[in-house]
Amino acid sequence: MQRTPIKVSPDNDLALQRYECWGKERMIYIISAKKDSSMYIGFQKSLTATELYEKCQKGCLLGTMNEIEPEEGETFYIRPGVPFSIGPGIKYLELSQNSPVEFNIENMEQMVEALDFIKLEASVPEYIAPEECLFRMERVAITKPQTIAPDQTESFMVVVNL
Repeated sequence: MQRTPIKVSPDNDLALQRYECWGKERMIYIISAKKDSSMYIGFQKSLTATELYEKCQKGCLLGTMNEIEPEEGETFYIRPGVPFSIGPGIKYLELSQNSPVEFNIENMEQMVEALDFIKLEASVPEYIAPEECLFRMERVAITKPQTIAPDQTESFMVVVNL
């Protein structure tokens, strides 16, 4: 398996305005990670649009990003506009808004289209979703048979057996 492209998605407001669909915020849950596996979230230091464009042209965009060696069971919240990539050796589960709008910013044409909403400022990867997040992800150990009734919640639930 290869590293995923560096992806980014707009927020709801911009996606509705431009593409008539929702934007995309997401959570990544690490199922397993081999030693020395890396994922990349946001930028280590702030960039200008020109610097981003030049780094993309030179193929060295990954070197500007925060590199993380994830561990099994960790979760990462990815805000709209924050670029990310997941390296080989990492098995993960992604929970995200249902939206087709996603850009590979290693592709020059897609990067130019996304340039005005990419968060260019330095950021610290988020392990916990903020209160305003649309969803939650948690690991629960089920030790005995349980019934999950849809009418007992105000939302939907996805149960994954790992």
